[in-house]
Amino acid sequence: MIRKKIIQNSTFGLFLLIGLQSIAAAEYRCGWLDNPAPGQYQFTDKQATWTIMQRGGYQLPAVSMRNLPAQQPNEFVRTNGSYGYSCSCMSVTTDVRSKRITSIVHKGKQVLLKRCLEDKSIADRQHATLRFPGPPLSRPSSRNIASVVPRPSGSYTDTPVIAGRSNAASDGYYDEPKVSARARTTQRRKASKGRTKSHYIQVIVTSIPEKAKRFRNSFAKAGFKTVINGVKVKGKLLHKVKVGPYPSRRAALKSQIKLRKSFKKNMGVQKSIIVG
Repeated sequence: MIRKKIIQNSTFGLFLLIGLQSIAAAEYRCGWLDNPAPGQYQFTDKQATWTIMQRGGYQLPAVSMRNLPAQQPNEFVRTNGSYGYSCSCMSVTTDVRSKRITSIVHKGKQVLLKRCLEDKSIADRQHATLRFPGPPLSRPSSRNIASVVPRPSGSYTDTPVIAGRSNAASDGYYDEPKVSARARTTQRRKASKGRTKSHYIQVIVTSIPEKAKRFRNSFAKAGFKTVINGVKVKGKLLHKVKVGPYPSRRAALKSQIKLRKSFKKNMGVQKSIIVG
C-alpha cells in the first residue's frame, strides 16, 4: 500500500515538473497572426515566421488551438472573405529549428493593429503574401465561380461579390477613364516597369448607383479620396466604392484605421478590406 502511494506521488510529481517546465519555457510574443485560408495559421514576430497549422501537415493540439486569441472585427484585416490577419500577443513554446509553435500556454489576446505597425522589426514584413506548404486550394473557373464561392456571413453587399476582371457595359460609369483593351494592355506593361502596385480600401459593392455616390460624397467630405469602379456580373452592373489609391498595403492599412475611426457606425467601413 505504501509502495503504491509512493509510485502515485512520484508520477504526479513528474507530470507537475513537466508542466512547470513547459510554463517556464513559454515566451510572450507579439506579431502578425495570419489566417489566410481554412486550415492555415502562421505567426510572424521580430524573430521569425512560425507555423501554427498547415493544410495537410503540422497542426497544434486542440487544447492549444483553443488558446488562439478571439478576433475582434474592428482590428482584423480581411484578405480572403472572412479570412485575414491581425496583431496578436500569445504565450507560446517554440521549436527554433523547425520554426514551429509547439504550444500556446495561455489564452492569447488580440491587440491594436497600431502596435504591430509601429514595431519597426515587423511592420514591413509581407504578412499578406506568406506562402504556406501543402496542396493548393482548388481554383474555380469563371463559369462556375458563382455557384461555388460562398457569400461571407454578414456580407454588406447587395449581391454576392465575385472576384473578377472589370468589364462593365458602356452604360456603366467610372471615376477612372474608360480605355480600349489594347490601351489597357499597353498601360499594364508600362506600369510593370518600375511602378509599384496601387492599393485601395474597398468599402462596399452595390447594385445601386445612388448608394455608391452617397458613400463617395461622404468620404470626400471627410478628406478621403474615393473612386467608383463598375463591374458587370451576369449581366448586372455592380459598383465598387474604393478609397485610395495608396502606394503600399501598409499605407492603405493606416488609412483604413483612420477611416474606421471617422465612420464608426458605418458597417461597410468597419468591414472594409484592402485590395490591390
